[in-house]
Formats: sequence, structure tokens, C-alpha cells
Amino acid sequence: VTTIGDYAFNKMAQLRKVTVGSGLTQTGEHVFRNCPMLTDVTFSDDCSAHLDRYAFTDCVSLINVNTGGVTWLEDGAFWNCTALQTITFGHKLQRLDSEIFEKLPPTKLFFRCAVPSMITMAFGALYQIADGLFVGRFIGEDALAAVNFALANPYQDIANDGQ
Repeated sequence: VTTIGDYAFNKMAQLRKVTVGSGLTQTGEHVFRNCPMLTDVTFSDDCSAHLDRYAFTDCVSLINVNTGGVTWLEDGAFWNCTALQTITFGHKLQRLDSEIFEKLPPTKLFFRCAVPSMITMAFGALYQIADGLFVGRFIGEDALAAVNFALANPYQDIANDGQ
């Protein structure tokens, strides 16, 4: 299968999981629209698919998406996907239209994406403080610099080679 037409899986109430193979290059508009039980979508890394507008509109139970080899996500791709928790963007993604999360309130996006990262950073910082206090108090002040210097920076900017 290289192409899936407009509304091809529209209102398929029992559809729970979609795995797309390597041959797909194009989907039509609203291709998986209103599939209320759909929770997981995975595209093969070997496909080079272009997902047309509103591909997963109203998939209210959609939780996980791996775009694999998808090259373009058009507007409204995840419109009203209120349960969405994880999207893994593949290495072939070249274009991501600005309104793919239309109807997903910004506060909901913030709490699903930013808050978990902030909590992780806060616990990492607390660990470093506790470690520093323990080493400084029980092992000695000279050890503090050596121990902290030896630890890798967990917040290193990998995209800029640690710079």
C-alpha cells in the first residue's frame, strides 16, 4: 500500500492500534478521523509518508504516536486528540505545520510536556545538593570539588555538543 485515501478509516470504532509499513507515501485527509478507541500509532522508519490535513482528528483516546519515516504532518493532524501523551518524531520529518495540535489547549500541552521535565530537573538538582552536603560534611571539603567535577552534567546541551 502506497496511498490511503480520504476518510479511509473514518469512524472505525473498534480500531485500537495502527502500524504502517514501509511502502506508504501519502494519506488522504481525515484518514483516521473519529476512531474513538485508537490508542497507538506507529509508522515504519522506512516509509516516507506525507500525512494530509486532520489525519487523526477526534481520536480522543490516542495516547502514543511514533511518526517514524513521516516527512510532513499537515495542519490539524492531532486536532482534538485530548488524551495524547507521547509523540516521537522520526528522523525524516521535514515539515511540521504550525497547527497540528489545534484544539488541544496550551495549558494542557504545558502540563503534559513541560511539567514532567521540570519535575525531573528539580529532583536532579535536589540530588546534587544532597550529594554535595553529604560529601562536604562527612568526607571533607576537598572531596566536594573532586566528586562534583567527576559527575557528568545531566542537563548538557547535546544539540550543541555540550557547549
